[in-house]
Amino acid sequence: MKTISRKTAINTAVSALSGVLLTVGAASNAYADAYTFSYGLVNLSIYNVTANRIADVSDFTNLTASNTSAANADVLSIAGVANNSSLISADVAPTYQGAVFVDNDSTQYTTGLHFARSDTSATGAAIMGTGNPIPASVGVWSEILLNNNDMAASSANANNNTGFTFSLDTGSTFRFDLTASTFTQSFLTADAIVPPSIVGTNHTWELTLLQGNTKICNWSPDGQTGGITGCTELNDSIDLTFGSTVSTPGANTGLISNSGSAQAEIYLAPGSYTFRLTQTTSANATLQHAVPEPETLFLLGIGLLGMFTAGRRFNIA
Repeated sequence: MKTISRKTAINTAVSALSGVLLTVGAASNAYADAYTFSYGLVNLSIYNVTANRIADVSDFTNLTASNTSAANADVLSIAGVANNSSLISADVAPTYQGAVFVDNDSTQYTTGLHFARSDTSATGAAIMGTGNPIPASVGVWSEILLNNNDMAASSANANNNTGFTFSLDTGSTFRFDLTASTFTQSFLTADAIVPPSIVGTNHTWELTLLQGNTKICNWSPDGQTGGITGCTELNDSIDLTFGSTVSTPGANTGLISNSGSAQAEIYLAPGSYTFRLTQTTSANATLQHAVPEPETLFLLGIGLLGMFTAGRRFNIA
């Protein structure tokens, strides 16, 4: 059986994402008024310790793998609400009002536009043998840019799910070897009105093992000891409960990245079991933006000019 190393899979995926991260990493010079994104790459190997080999999904039965997503965007001053959703591919076309965008595009757009947009992407599988490439990746983007007095909201939600049932004739110990890389960032323009302006993302990852209707293992790696019940956590250096949120005008989290690994194991007696993996990420942005009207700027300029002239006369005297 041909296998792909977890390190190779993650490195390949991260390399493919490098262009996206270079764009996002320049957020300090971004033009967007509100921007947030979350991206997670996760690879999981199931190792049969008793048999001393990697377990492939062909060892199991009734495999299901599904991705779901939804995206919507709304600008108050633009008629209609743009929305899109999918229960099949989890990669819906970008949703927008006021501009046109490329699918899975993380670019932060220049001034002069007036829009709200959201986009999702969920591909791959967390375990080998599903016919999908590894690792599983889930990404979401929400962005708003307003050039006049207006309100807007956008949101994106994506899920990458895998599940199967299996039976064991003899007891075996299984180890879960997980490697992951995560990325997130959120920021608001300095002239956002708070409340209600807020922007942020949230990402969760969960492994669940059931025997019948009884949950015998539940694991959400969080970069520290704990976050697990039923299984034995061997190590955990990756936080898969990550996110970023800001609600203060001018706040910028900067690019937050996290890479690491985690391991857990459990002994399973002969019997039937259900295994589930759920990776979920969401991005939400709400922005109220007040831009001075041209008349206001003109009056302000006249006032400043008058103050400057008066000051000069006072100094001459």
